[in-house]
Amino acid sequence: MIAGLALLATLASASEPCAQTPDPPPPHLSVAWISPLGRHTRANKLVDVVSTRALTTWASEHPKATPGDLLRLVDQRDKKKEPRRRYKVVIFEVASNALCRPIQEMEEGQVFAGLPACPGGSKSRGQHYPLCGYTTDRNTNHAGPEVFQARWKDLAARGFCVLPIERFLAEGGR
Repeated sequence: MIAGLALLATLASASEPCAQTPDPPPPHLSVAWISPLGRHTRANKLVDVVSTRALTTWASEHPKATPGDLLRLVDQRDKKKEPRRRYKVVIFEVASNALCRPIQEMEEGQVFAGLPACPGGSKSRGQHYPLCGYTTDRNTNHAGPEVFQARWKDLAARGFCVLPIERFLAEGGR
Protein backbone atom coordinates (compact mmCIF):
# COMPACT_ATOMS: atom_id res chain seq x y z
CA MET A 1 0.00 0.00 0.00
CA ILE A 2 2.78 2.45 0.94
CA ALA A 3 4.69 1.59 -2.25
CA GLY A 4 1.51 2.28 -4.26
CA LEU A 5 1.10 5.70 -2.61
CA ALA A 6 4.73 6.53 -3.31
CA LEU A 7 4.24 5.58 -6.97
CA LEU A 8 1.13 7.78 -7.20
CA ALA A 9 3.01 10.71 -5.65
CA THR A 10 5.85 10.23 -8.13
CA LEU A 11 3.47 10.13 -11.09
CA ALA A 12 1.61 13.20 -9.85
CA SER A 13 4.82 15.21 -9.51
CA ALA A 14 6.00 13.98 -12.94
CA SER A 15 2.83 15.33 -14.56
CA GLU A 16 3.76 18.84 -13.43
CA PRO A 17 6.29 19.97 -16.02
CA CYS A 18 8.10 22.40 -13.74
CA ALA A 19 8.29 22.76 -9.99
CA GLN A 20 9.70 26.29 -10.29
CA THR A 21 8.15 28.71 -12.79
CA PRO A 22 10.23 31.75 -13.73
CA ASP A 23 8.70 35.17 -14.27
CA PRO A 24 8.28 36.26 -17.89
CA PRO A 25 11.30 38.32 -18.93
CA PRO A 26 11.08 42.08 -19.42
CA PRO A 27 10.77 43.35 -23.03
CA HIS A 28 14.55 43.96 -23.20
CA LEU A 29 17.28 42.44 -21.09
CA SER A 30 21.00 41.90 -20.88
CA VAL A 31 22.20 38.34 -21.41
CA ALA A 32 25.63 36.71 -21.41
CA TRP A 33 27.14 33.89 -23.48
CA ILE A 34 30.06 32.14 -21.78
CA SER A 35 32.39 30.20 -24.06
CA PRO A 36 36.04 29.25 -24.54
CA LEU A 37 38.21 32.03 -25.90
CA GLY A 38 38.36 31.64 -29.67
CA ARG A 39 35.04 29.80 -29.98
CA HIS A 40 32.70 31.37 -32.47
CA THR A 41 29.35 30.40 -33.91
CA ARG A 42 27.27 30.82 -37.04
CA ALA A 43 24.67 33.55 -37.46
CA ASN A 44 21.68 31.17 -37.32
CA LYS A 45 23.06 28.92 -34.59
CA LEU A 46 21.28 28.95 -31.23
CA VAL A 47 23.58 29.73 -28.33
CA ASP A 48 22.91 29.37 -24.60
CA VAL A 49 22.72 32.64 -22.69
CA VAL A 50 21.90 33.57 -19.10
CA SER A 51 20.80 36.80 -17.51
CA THR A 52 23.72 39.16 -16.97
CA ARG A 53 21.99 40.39 -13.81
CA ALA A 54 21.93 36.84 -12.40
CA LEU A 55 25.65 36.49 -13.09
CA THR A 56 26.61 39.86 -11.63
CA THR A 57 24.48 39.23 -8.54
CA TRP A 58 26.15 35.86 -8.07
CA ALA A 59 29.62 37.40 -8.61
CA SER A 60 28.95 40.09 -5.98
CA GLU A 61 27.82 37.40 -3.51
CA HIS A 62 30.93 35.29 -4.25
CA PRO A 63 33.84 37.78 -4.39
CA LYS A 64 36.46 34.99 -4.35
CA ALA A 65 34.82 33.04 -7.18
CA THR A 66 37.05 31.53 -9.84
CA PRO A 67 36.38 30.95 -13.54
CA GLY A 68 35.72 27.29 -12.70
CA ASP A 69 33.09 28.33 -10.13
CA LEU A 70 31.30 30.47 -12.72
CA LEU A 71 31.44 27.69 -15.31
CA ARG A 72 29.96 25.25 -12.78
CA LEU A 73 27.21 27.78 -11.96
CA VAL A 74 26.07 27.78 -15.59
CA ASP A 75 26.42 24.00 -15.96
CA GLN A 76 29.44 24.10 -18.27
CA ARG A 77 31.85 22.25 -16.00
CA ASP A 78 31.67 19.29 -13.62
CA LYS A 79 35.30 19.11 -12.53
CA LYS A 80 36.46 20.87 -9.37
CA LYS A 81 39.80 21.76 -10.96
CA GLU A 82 40.15 25.06 -12.73
CA PRO A 83 39.94 24.94 -16.54
CA ARG A 84 43.19 25.15 -18.49
CA ARG A 85 41.46 26.92 -21.37
CA ARG A 86 40.67 30.60 -21.18
CA TYR A 87 37.02 31.68 -21.32
CA LYS A 88 35.17 34.82 -22.33
CA VAL A 89 31.85 36.37 -21.36
CA VAL A 90 29.99 38.04 -24.23
CA ILE A 91 27.28 40.46 -23.10
CA PHE A 92 24.32 41.47 -25.28
CA GLU A 93 21.27 43.69 -24.94
CA VAL A 94 18.41 41.80 -26.57
CA ALA A 95 14.65 41.99 -27.05
CA SER A 96 13.06 39.13 -25.14
CA ASN A 97 11.08 38.08 -28.22
CA ALA A 98 14.41 36.88 -29.71
CA LEU A 99 14.79 34.37 -26.86
CA CYS A 100 13.42 30.89 -26.32
CA ARG A 101 13.55 28.45 -23.40
CA PRO A 102 15.50 25.17 -23.80
CA ILE A 103 13.04 22.92 -22.01
CA GLN A 104 13.28 19.21 -22.63
CA GLU A 105 9.68 18.40 -21.69
CA MET A 106 8.02 20.90 -24.06
CA GLU A 107 7.22 20.94 -27.75
CA GLU A 108 8.89 23.57 -29.92
CA GLY A 109 6.96 26.84 -29.77
CA GLN A 110 4.90 25.92 -26.70
CA VAL A 111 4.91 29.02 -24.48
CA PHE A 112 6.17 28.77 -20.91
CA ALA A 113 6.62 31.80 -18.66
CA GLY A 114 6.30 34.23 -21.54
CA LEU A 115 8.71 32.57 -23.99
CA PRO A 116 8.41 29.74 -26.51
CA ALA A 117 10.23 26.44 -26.08
CA CYS A 118 13.30 26.21 -28.30
CA PRO A 119 13.64 23.96 -31.32
CA GLY A 120 15.23 20.68 -30.31
CA GLY A 121 14.11 20.87 -26.68
CA SER A 122 17.01 21.31 -24.30
CA LYS A 123 19.82 20.08 -26.50
CA SER A 124 22.48 22.64 -27.27
CA ARG A 125 25.96 21.37 -28.00
CA GLY A 126 25.17 18.28 -25.97
CA GLN A 127 23.89 20.36 -23.05
CA HIS A 128 20.72 19.24 -21.27
CA TYR A 129 18.64 21.42 -18.98
CA PRO A 130 16.29 19.11 -17.09
CA LEU A 131 15.28 21.80 -14.59
CA CYS A 132 12.70 23.54 -16.80
CA GLY A 133 15.00 26.11 -18.28
CA TYR A 134 17.40 26.51 -15.36
CA THR A 135 21.01 25.45 -15.31
CA THR A 136 22.21 23.01 -12.69
CA ASP A 137 24.69 24.80 -10.45
CA ARG A 138 27.41 22.13 -10.23
CA ASN A 139 28.88 23.90 -7.17
CA THR A 140 25.72 23.10 -5.14
CA ASN A 141 23.73 20.68 -7.35
CA HIS A 142 20.73 23.01 -7.09
CA ALA A 143 19.07 25.12 -9.76
CA GLY A 144 21.29 27.86 -11.14
CA PRO A 145 20.29 30.83 -13.30
CA GLU A 146 17.63 30.67 -15.99
CA VAL A 147 19.03 29.70 -19.35
CA PHE A 148 17.74 30.97 -22.67
CA GLN A 149 18.73 30.37 -26.25
CA ALA A 150 18.87 32.83 -29.12
CA ARG A 151 20.39 33.01 -32.57
CA TRP A 152 23.70 34.84 -32.76
CA LYS A 153 22.39 37.23 -35.42
CA ASP A 154 19.55 38.30 -33.11
CA LEU A 155 21.86 38.69 -30.13
CA ALA A 156 24.50 40.66 -32.01
CA ALA A 157 22.06 42.99 -33.81
CA ARG A 158 22.50 45.72 -31.16
CA GLY A 159 26.20 45.09 -30.54
CA PHE A 160 28.01 43.25 -27.80
CA CYS A 161 30.86 43.46 -25.30
CA VAL A 162 33.50 40.73 -24.84
CA LEU A 163 35.29 40.33 -21.51
CA PRO A 164 37.77 37.74 -20.28
CA ILE A 165 35.99 35.67 -17.63
CA GLU A 166 38.49 36.81 -14.98
CA ARG A 167 37.68 40.47 -15.66
CA PHE A 168 33.95 39.78 -15.59
CA LEU A 169 34.33 38.15 -12.17
CA ALA A 170 36.53 40.99 -10.88
CA GLU A 171 34.07 43.67 -12.05
CA GLY A 172 30.85 41.66 -12.15
CA GLY A 173 29.60 42.67 -8.76
CA ARG A 174 29.76 46.39 -9.50
